[in-house]
Amino acid sequence: MSIVSAMLTSAEALKAYDKALSVTQNNVVNASTPGYARQSISLQALKFDPFSGSTGGVTAGAMQSARDDYAEQGVWRQTNLLGQSSQDVNSLSALQNNFDVSGNSGIPSALNSLLQAFSAWGQTPTDTNARQTVIDQAQNLASAFQDAANGLDQATQDTNQQIQQTVDHVNQSIAQLAQYNSQIMAGDHNDAGLDAQVHSTLEELSQFVDFTAMKQTDGTYTILLDGQKPLLVEKEQYNLAFDLELPSDPPPTYASGPPTAHVRASDG
Repeated sequence: MSIVSAMLTSAEALKAYDKALSVTQNNVVNASTPGYARQSISLQALKFDPFSGSTGGVTAGAMQSARDDYAEQGVWRQTNLLGQSSQDVNSLSALQNNFDVSGNSGIPSALNSLLQAFSAWGQTPTDTNARQTVIDQAQNLASAFQDAANGLDQATQDTNQQIQQTVDHVNQSIAQLAQYNSQIMAGDHNDAGLDAQVHSTLEELSQFVDFTAMKQTDGTYTILLDGQKPLLVEKEQYNLAFDLELPSDPPPTYASGPPTAHVRASDG
């Protein structure tokens, strides 16, 4: 083997080791980066056959990621269940505050006080003070009902606002993923930093909706809501919409009642 061949072989080996060192360094630097998955690169031996001109040596193999898409999907699903449970607790706690089951406040307390006032008045029907107490307690009960109604109205407004904020957040996350898909389609297939950003955004999205993320052969991600409705296909985004409306068929039982909240996919 000539000196030139030996130098070329050594240069190729140095390039391979340099790539391996860069991958290791990248893993160390991004160990705490949200969404980052450890990468590895294999070193492959080249054929050594002086008679055919193969000088041997070492070359870098393909880049491999430690990410498991199946495990990631499982984590997203559990995160979504946690998000649903947390929202249920917050919403139901707001309702519970308007209905004290202990009977020490609110409607139960006011109703008990009214019944006691009636009982006392029944024992002394001609007592004007007892009669006035019944009237006062009846007014307190009416105020308790009014307070509960106001509390329910406020809880409804808060819930509708939260739904709108959630829909907006989902659409913003999908828009960010669409931008990442554009970068991937432009050639950033093996960018570890971009991959980390994609999965960090997907994990954040999983707090709000149940979705399926499918990685395509070109490296982009297709996002399906509940595994059916498309939210993202390549660079095309399909927004969710939120609105309030009274049902028309069948008509509402109470025409002046609050409207029903609807979250709709892009196809309605």
